[in-house]
Amino acid sequence: MNLDDIDRLWQRRAAWHLLRVPSAPLVLSFLGRHLSGLARGAEFVPIDLPLRGPAAADLGDHFDAARDWADFI
Repeated sequence: MNLDDIDRLWQRRAAWHLLRVPSAPLVLSFLGRHLSGLARGAEFVPIDLPLRGPAAADLGDHFDAARDWADFI
């Protein structure tokens, strides 16, 4: 792999964009810790991320309002 290949990856691949953000050291330390463990044969443990967002009923209301607005135009 030459420098031009690396430069192309740097510009076009989403994973390389992670390395350009200010939080790159955090991303690299997380990936290094967890991926190196998997490479050594550690068991894969899914990470449970609690997500907060609007309730399904709220989304339906917003969708209906948007559809009404689009029909009005």
